[in-house]
Amino acid sequence: TAVVHVGNILSPQPNGWSKSGILFRSGLETNAAYYGLYLTGSNGVCFQGRLNVGAHYSHFGCVQAGIKEAWIKVEKLVDTFYSFIGTQGTKGGPVTWTQINSRKIAAIGEGSYQVGLGISSGRSFAQEVVFTGYDVDAFFFPS
Repeated sequence: TAVVHVGNILSPQPNGWSKSGILFRSGLETNAAYYGLYLTGSNGVCFQGRLNVGAHYSHFGCVQAGIKEAWIKVEKLVDTFYSFIGTQGTKGGPVTWTQINSRKIAAIGEGSYQVGLGISSGRSFAQEVVFTGYDVDAFFFPS
């Protein structure tokens, strides 16, 4: 499970498809299979992935177009990824999660994988973003 608050996306040339968020990848190669959950420049929170190594990426949808900050969470259970968007009643208070997507990506199933934060300006311009509350944990099934 990976959780982060994404906000304050800044760029000299803002792009509606700029992305800042969580990535799970089968490897570090440029064509690795991946699942990503992002806050975009103007399209809301979007989810996309590459189902197999070397394949073209797939766009799975977006929610809440126009928001400027968001709590996002991805839970990985074997080869299925569950995406959530969170709301926080008061700053520092508890986050309430709503599931917005699930996707099976067998290429990032059992075995090793990487998880982290990703940023893309969508253009050849610098982009800054503020990530807070980043946390990653793992659940290991009893054997």
